Amino acid sequence: MGAKTVIGYGCFLLFLTPFCGVGIFMTVRGLQAAMTGDWGEAGPSLLFGLLFGGVGFGLLAALFYGRKKQQELERLQGEHPAEPWLWRSDWVRQHTRHPYSRRGARLLRSAPTDPPRASPQHR
Repeated sequence: MGAKTVIGYGCFLLFLTPFCGVGIFMTVRGLQAAMTGDWGEAGPSLLFGLLFGGVGFGLLAALFYGRKKQQELERLQGEHPAEPWLWRSDWVRQHTRHPYSRRGARLLRSAPTDPPRASPQHR
């Protein structure tokens, strides 16, 4: 992994730290308010804490998942530098799927049964 990549991961991690910290703080504060029965403060505090914590920890999980995928890609590129088709596992299995394949099949199945729709220009 290059130095720029490590610096990028570090900067993104530093960016996410306040989101995680505020999320934890506000969630704990909301739980304390809920235990004392102060529902006027508990609701917004919990909502705020869950929102910030969800964003912070969700992006943190995405960061670690992306880092793992990047390391795997770099490993495969090092093992097969002249064979880029071996860099992706679905290509190695000789199985690729277009992201819209299900949508296209659904449209083709429903085309004979759907009545034609008039566009706003032809009314």
